[in-house]
Amino acid sequence: MSEVQMQTILLVEDEALIALAGKKALERLGYSVYIVNSGEAAVETIQTVPGIDLVLMDIDLGKGIDGTQAAARILKDHDLPIVFVSSHSEREVVEKTEKITSYGYIVKSSSITVFDASIKMAFRLFSKNCELLETRNKLKTTLDVIPDLMFVVDLEGYFVDFHNRPDVHGTAIPPEKIIGSHLRDIFPADETAFHLALYRRCIETGQNQTHSYELYTEGARRVFDLQLAKLDGQHVLAIIHDITELKLAETRIKSLLEEKEILLKEVHHRIKNSMSTVASLLGIQAAGLTDTPAAKALEDARSHVMSMMLLYEKLYQSSNFRDISLAGYLPSLIDEVLGNFPNRTMIRVQKDIQDFSLDARRLQPLGIIITELLTNVMKYAFRGRDGGQVQVSATRTDGRVSVVIQDDGNGMPESVSFENSTGFGFQLVQALVLQLEGTICMERDKGTRFVVDFPA
Repeated sequence: MSEVQMQTILLVEDEALIALAGKKALERLGYSVYIVNSGEAAVETIQTVPGIDLVLMDIDLGKGIDGTQAAARILKDHDLPIVFVSSHSEREVVEKTEKITSYGYIVKSSSITVFDASIKMAFRLFSKNCELLETRNKLKTTLDVIPDLMFVVDLEGYFVDFHNRPDVHGTAIPPEKIIGSHLRDIFPADETAFHLALYRRCIETGQNQTHSYELYTEGARRVFDLQLAKLDGQHVLAIIHDITELKLAETRIKSLLEEKEILLKEVHHRIKNSMSTVASLLGIQAAGLTDTPAAKALEDARSHVMSMMLLYEKLYQSSNFRDISLAGYLPSLIDEVLGNFPNRTMIRVQKDIQDFSLDARRLQPLGIIITELLTNVMKYAFRGRDGGQVQVSATRTDGRVSVVIQDDGNGMPESVSFENSTGFGFQLVQALVLQLEGTICMERDKGTRFVVDFPA
């Protein structure tokens, strides 16, 4: 039986169908899976069922304690990786979980491949954290009992006394030859001069000195931490600790964190590719229809998918995977939307986008709003005309974002408004503006002007 097949997962999910589907998918990957439907049941299961290796914890669990509260109770008495699962991707929700544990956060809509990769990452990170904790405990125990190496060195750099445990090394010369030797017998000239200056400073000031250095000893290069304390006017006590394993553990943890960043990039890249496939299918289906309303609906859907695909492309290229600059996102989105119309070459476009960032949670609805409004402009504003102008601006002032889309076209009929519209497009725009906790207004003056305003 492989290592993966022996690992047991506790799946905490209050939706029965989702829990059952998740259990079957994980079991196909070789995991053993327990299911509970509440935070209280999760805490009890961890206390009573031996052999749980990892917890997949939903955040919203209905009545009773939520997933974050259950995780906090579990971690009081048990050290194991907990990966949160939720349909929420808001920054404040993710940050709330990171204050409890940081082994992973998976959006429910992710594929089973992402779940599997995140679970494996959590197991690896947990293993490395255990190694690091074990290394630190060993070092602390050693330092609490007796230092690794102890030397008494005089003002000229000669060793006058020495003590070490038989199993501790790091002197670069045989222990029996240390007393009477000089610093230059261990270090190169520049390092010897630095150590002598450090020892003399310790004696002259009476203050403890510290220094870390590398030394090639017994066939390997190792890292040591040096602590100096004044004994008298001619001698210092040098206490040396071998910190090689600690440094190696820190390097491994850093490597794991870098691997996590690569995984996040891969997730965004795959989502973008999946959206590209959906957009292509919608385009092919629309091209094959003779029913104009149906073809129009498919093309509108394709535009919305393209706006979200562009967002994930920017996330994939972003350094923090959460915030994106509007100056880098909106111009590309505007060009993408307008490029779908045959009259694009006759329309002048002016973009005035201030350079500030928004999180992906708000950029997604904003991108769909802009796509829908620009699509409406290109379809209706310039009918019967040889050309025209479209202006798009985005600014942030006093904690609020204002996005303006304006054309000099035929103008919107007085009878049309967001409140009484029966069309899906305007209804969608109004719903997304409410999601942003913002407002939208339509002004008619030598064309049409849409103003979207929401908190930054």
